[in-house]
Amino acid sequence: MKNSQPVPASKLSLQSLVDELGDKMTAVALFKAETQNRCDELKSELLLRYDEASAETSYVVKGERHVIELSAKRNERQVLDMWKLYRAVKMKLKEFLSYCKVSMTFVDSRLDPDQQEGVVYQERSGPRSVKLIQ
Repeated sequence: MKNSQPVPASKLSLQSLVDELGDKMTAVALFKAETQNRCDELKSELLLRYDEASAETSYVVKGERHVIELSAKRNERQVLDMWKLYRAVKMKLKEFLSYCKVSMTFVDSRLDPDQQEGVVYQERSGPRSVKLIQ
C-alpha cells in the first residue's frame, strides 16, 4: 500500500515546491471561483431577511443539515468632535496627538509625495505576496 502522506515541504526541491504550490493554488482558485459568488449571494440574502430584526439579538437559523448563527449587530463607534475630546481628556496637545491615527489615504489625498518627506515614514517591511503566474 502506497503512503499517501505528502513529502514535508522542507524536504522538497525548490522546483518541486513551486510546482506543488502552483497546483494547490490553482485548485484553491478553482474552488473559490465555483463557490465564493454563491456563498456571498446566500449570505447577503440571509442578512437581508434579518435586516429589520432587533440589532441587539443574535439569531440561530436552522436548515435541514446545518445551523447558522447570526450575531447581534456590532457596535460601531466614532469620535464626533475631536476638539471636544481633546478638551475632555485634559492632555497636552502633543501627548494627545500621539494617540491619534491618520490614515495614509488621507495623507495621500492632501500631500504630494515630495511634501510627505520628513512627515511620513515608509519601509519595505510588510509581508510578501505569493502570486501564481503560470
